[in-house]
Amino acid sequence: MRKLILGSFFFLVASCGLPNPGQAAEIEPQGSPARKLQRGFLNVVLSPIELAHDWAILKDRDDTAIPTWVLSIIRGSSKTMARGLVGAYEMVTAPIPIPSYYEPVMKPEFAWEYLEKDPHAPVNLKSR
Repeated sequence: MRKLILGSFFFLVASCGLPNPGQAAEIEPQGSPARKLQRGFLNVVLSPIELAHDWAILKDRDDTAIPTWVLSIIRGSSKTMARGLVGAYEMVTAPIPIPSYYEPVMKPEFAWEYLEKDPHAPVNLKSR
């Protein structure tokens, strides 16, 4: 009897129209509260990408007085915390159109946009 109940439960869960785990989620259109909520959640969850990005761009540099691995950990950690806090702010204020028309607070909008760029391209550290 127990196997029948468990089998029925798993069949119900599987047939409820849950999305396929291998299927990618779609990003909402620009300028909507759903996009702001989605952006906030993804920025909180994926904020450690900031640490990896700083490590990737600074690991080959040796022109600073502080060792680059120390500098990349400090900068990456601060950017990780900033992206996480901004993501939390965007989730809380998702229904409110601040800034105007639900524009992103941080650039780039999502942390994974760093992954699309070449990490070994020359970087102007003063422009950030």
